[in-house]
Amino acid sequence: MTWQVAGDFINEFDCFTQLTRSIWSFWHLFLF
Repeated sequence: MTWQVAGDFINEFDCFTQLTRSIWSFWHLFLF
């Protein structure tokens, strides 16, 4: 795996993590 591919993968994973975190925060506020 090249550095560029690894960088792209990390960027995608970071975007997914941010999305999951925001969704979790929304549900946390909604439920609790």
